[in-house]
Amino acid sequence: MSTDIFLIESGLIVIITAVQLTAWLVIYRRVAYYYHPTEALPFERWPSLTVIVCARNEAENLQRHLPHILEQDYPHYDVLVVDDDSRDSTSQVLSTLQARYSHLHVLRVAPKTLP
Repeated sequence: MSTDIFLIESGLIVIITAVQLTAWLVIYRRVAYYYHPTEALPFERWPSLTVIVCARNEAENLQRHLPHILEQDYPHYDVLVVDDDSRDSTSQVLSTLQARYSHLHVLRVAPKTLP
């Protein structure tokens, strides 16, 4: 009687182990056959991006840092600067940079007024 129970339990352990191994192989087979491309994507296939910069009274920082963003080596990207009602020379700095960089766009937010 104990030999029959031992054989049944051993058989169940073998079956459960086989099912579990099969499940793990199915789940992790993508990792085993992962293909890492050796070539980088050509520029034409890179996605286009938009970089959004929010600024309020940031003329000095925009003049110093925005050219670094605008001179990136990326094929298709735009830079959108949201000027939130600046009271310093931010608009002049952005106008100067806009004349130099065609992919720079500026959105000026109107002053906030209470009704």
